[in-house]
Amino acid sequence: MPWKRAQNGTTPLTKEAALLLKGLEIGESEPSRFVFTTCQGHQLSRDAIADRLSKHLIMATTSCPSLGAKNVKPHVLRRTAAMRLLEAGIDVAMVAIWMGHSDIGSTQLYLHVNMKMKEDALSRTTPVNDSGGRYHATDERTTFLNGL
Repeated sequence: MPWKRAQNGTTPLTKEAALLLKGLEIGESEPSRFVFTTCQGHQLSRDAIADRLSKHLIMATTSCPSLGAKNVKPHVLRRTAAMRLLEAGIDVAMVAIWMGHSDIGSTQLYLHVNMKMKEDALSRTTPVNDSGGRYHATDERTTFLNGL
């Protein structure tokens, strides 16, 4: 993905991703610095990447129709990657660096949208004799509150 405001950076890859990308090299004497390139080997623009993604999404929707109702855009994929890192327990400062955020506050916004992470954190503070989980009011309490 192009970095914001023309920032330069590199992104570490899993071994599996590196092997897949290595398989894409087509006899170039020197591998490209970019994963997604034009015919001339230049970096694709954000619009060009979004266009390619939407074309592949249309093709993928034929075998997985539920994709048609989803908002699949490059930025959504980027945010999903960040959320998966956070869910895996990676420190928010490291995720900020990975994402190229100059301010950790940008990355912390991701934390506010994930209810599962909030529930997991809360479950670690639950007293031992309590079952934890979401609160469900009894009929008695609901009747009392409705009567206020």
